[in-house]
Amino acid sequence: MNKKTISLRLVVSISITIGMLLLAGIILFQNFRNSVDNTMFATRVTAKHVSDSINMSIRFPLAPSGIILRLLSNTVMVNALTVEERIQRLPLFVSVLNENPLTRAVFIGYDSGEIFLVRRASEKGIPFMSDMPETASFIVQSKSLNPEGSFLDQVFFFDAKLHLIKQLEVPYNIDPRQRKWFKLALATDDIAVTKPYIFYTTGDVGITVAAHGANKKSVVGLDIATTDISNVLAELRITPNTEMIIVDSEQNIFAYQDIDKLGIKDNHSTELPTLNKLEKPILNSIIQNTSKYGVLNSFRYNNEDWFGIVSPITALRGSSFFIVIAIPANELLAEVWSDIYKQALIALSVVAIMLIIGWQFGRSITKPLHHLTEQVINIGNFDFNKPIESKSILTEVQRLAQTLSLTRDTVRRFLQISFTLNKEKDLERMLENILGELLQLVQAKHGGIYLYNEKSGQLSIAVEQGVHYENINLTNLDISDENLIAIIQQQINGDEIIIPLRNRKNELIGCFCLENPGNAENRDALIGFMEQISKSAAVAIETRQLILAQKTLLDAIISLIAGAIDAKSKYTGGHCLRVPQIALNLLDKILEDQSSVFSDFKMSENQKEEFRIAAWLHDCGKITTPEHVVDKATKLEMIYNRIHEIRMRFEVLHREAELSCLKNILNGVNPIDAEQQCLEEQAKLAEEFAFIAKCNVGGEFMKDEDLERLYAIAKRTWLRYFDDTLGLSHEEGERVKKDQTLPVVEQLLADKETDKIPWTKDGVPPVEASDPRNIWGFDMKAPKYMANHGELYNLGIRRGTLNDEERFKINDHIVQTIKMLSALPFPKAMEHIPDIAGAHHEKMDGTGYPRRWNSEQMGVTEKVLAVADVFEALTAADRPYKSGKKLSEAISIMSRMAKEKHLDIAVFNFLLTSGVYLDYAKQNLALEQIDAFDIQKFIVSE
Repeated sequence: MNKKTISLRLVVSISITIGMLLLAGIILFQNFRNSVDNTMFATRVTAKHVSDSINMSIRFPLAPSGIILRLLSNTVMVNALTVEERIQRLPLFVSVLNENPLTRAVFIGYDSGEIFLVRRASEKGIPFMSDMPETASFIVQSKSLNPEGSFLDQVFFFDAKLHLIKQLEVPYNIDPRQRKWFKLALATDDIAVTKPYIFYTTGDVGITVAAHGANKKSVVGLDIATTDISNVLAELRITPNTEMIIVDSEQNIFAYQDIDKLGIKDNHSTELPTLNKLEKPILNSIIQNTSKYGVLNSFRYNNEDWFGIVSPITALRGSSFFIVIAIPANELLAEVWSDIYKQALIALSVVAIMLIIGWQFGRSITKPLHHLTEQVINIGNFDFNKPIESKSILTEVQRLAQTLSLTRDTVRRFLQISFTLNKEKDLERMLENILGELLQLVQAKHGGIYLYNEKSGQLSIAVEQGVHYENINLTNLDISDENLIAIIQQQINGDEIIIPLRNRKNELIGCFCLENPGNAENRDALIGFMEQISKSAAVAIETRQLILAQKTLLDAIISLIAGAIDAKSKYTGGHCLRVPQIALNLLDKILEDQSSVFSDFKMSENQKEEFRIAAWLHDCGKITTPEHVVDKATKLEMIYNRIHEIRMRFEVLHREAELSCLKNILNGVNPIDAEQQCLEEQAKLAEEFAFIAKCNVGGEFMKDEDLERLYAIAKRTWLRYFDDTLGLSHEEGERVKKDQTLPVVEQLLADKETDKIPWTKDGVPPVEASDPRNIWGFDMKAPKYMANHGELYNLGIRRGTLNDEERFKINDHIVQTIKMLSALPFPKAMEHIPDIAGAHHEKMDGTGYPRRWNSEQMGVTEKVLAVADVFEALTAADRPYKSGKKLSEAISIMSRMAKEKHLDIAVFNFLLTSGVYLDYAKQNLALEQIDAFDIQKFIVSE
């Protein structure tokens, strides 16, 4: 019966960890309680400090104001009757503003309803600011009586030196006699202080300090705004989101930390904004739920925790104002929680250290067994790279470790052998890896692997290590494995372990040969193990041999096709063999060079093989090109050179001239004259035939005057007496006119309708881009006729020997190459062979054929093959229409082609700088073609 177990290491570690966690938890809880209490106490002290600061901020501007008012009320200013007299006392008012920055305005109101007020020009919210000059420093607002008894409302602007800058008439709808400060000041001999209210002109919240004059007919006052108190609230916030406000018993707002949110817009209102309009419900909640002033209480509002306190403001006499403070609990206790987190981190670190200590303590007890357990798990997870060892002093543990190590090595090498058999493509490397693994497995120093060679009848050594084995001759392959092993051991004169390798047909393909480990028991087990491996190895070897045979066969077929194409024409013989030589050499140099523009170009082994096959098969489509087109050395050549037909016509005309001479003599013409005329005509015929024969060679460019002479000669006629419909093939007979009246007058040279061979019933080949049958992306223009054998048409070819139809047929070889290769079932690793092989006539400017690809559409391999093809064609000495060019001539032409964007500049330049052109020339060109020249002259700048 299985019982649940627990690790000793885990028991020790858990015990220490639980004890440390309990201790840390108690300490953290106590620290948290103390931190909260201390924070609450500090908050109460801070709230008291805030309340005291607000009281001082209000009391500070009130103290000097009383002295200032006493001085002003006893000046002659209170008895000044005109605006001019009052302005003369302006310096006194300005000095009051300059000495007391908290004072917003200084004014005098008279029992006549007049008022004279001075304020700074920098005050905000003044309605007539748009009319104020930029240099203004002080503003005087005046309401005075005219001699007629009506009021005159004026505004004066003064600069810093009290020079009048500008004067306006602006309505000043205020009667000082109706203001609270006027009434309070006349009602007392002391300094009067109003309750906070909204100033008439600026819309600020503030108070007025006032005192009556000596005649008790005027009142002198100072306006002090409470905006500064709001600024004090903003500065004294306990946390970033603390709400602080001063309200009266009716919840009218006296000051708020963010004065802009009070929403005071009506400058003519005297009503303070209320707390309800501020939309801060938490402040209302604190006021409503506070029963004792100066006590910090906790509140729950809108799923959030808050702390709140309410304290009275004593600096404003005769009024009941309170400061209300609301503090978010999460911000107030943020530092507390931060300290707790830090302490928790320290505690957890200590716990972790103790956990490590406990873990190490338990590990020291169970380490050897645990280590071996993990190694067994690694083997179970197919991880055979970690060494198996144990430092335990227990013999059983050491033996267990050794056994596990041996098991691990055996399984690892077995898997490695299996991996090699499945993955390694190269037969020799596969055999080397298998031999190495087997030798390590049996801890042997030497061994080898034989493969059977059917042609020689020998077991030939394929790979060996630590010893040299001789090949073994076998005369009878039908013997049993036991006899075979005996024969091999006798010939190698050793006591090796021999394991025969047989394929799926039970045919001998080779054998393993390993040094005998010596231990009989181990030998039997080893032989059994190797026999199992030999089965997989035999299949793998047979597979590699089949693949190698298939590759050899494919290469042979490719070489056969290339050779057949070259053998098809004595003039192009060797082209299909030489182009791969140039292309492969050039590509290898590109891959080796890491300093050129191709430093980033890389190719896998599969891609190299793909390019090699494409290079060999690049002209396989020439199989479909008629020999008379490929070999056409003269303009009239088809299966034979038709110049002989034309010569025979000249022979006829030559004899007709002679017959005509004889007829003329019989008819009485002077024999001498007749013979002279005959000789002249025959000489002319000889000259004209020589011209026709020269045109047929096509060695020079035909000029317009040559064509005119050709057409003139063609107009000669001769009589045909025999039926030209006889002896024809069915197809040819279909094109010949049947009804003839002999003899027929024929032109000496003519383009007959029968010479124009139409396309077959299948129609024009699918090479045009618009043709729906064109699935290969060709972009070529097909000629009107499949062939045109017209004598004048062909003799009139201006350059070379090919007409348009024949040139299309020549170019069609690349179309056929792509179609033929696209029809072959290439594996995915070689799927680009048709494109590589079919692009060697494309040009970098997109004017090539058959697809009009440009440089962007072509890869390095396509560009390399194109350069190789042109270089071989220019230097080949076996063309019917030209002789092989010298190296300098060929390179000069290719340099021009690179400049004209026909060849890739980088590949062409590399052909020169790498020396590939010269290596090829030394192996394939005649000595007279290899001339010296400076390659720098032909390097093309990109």
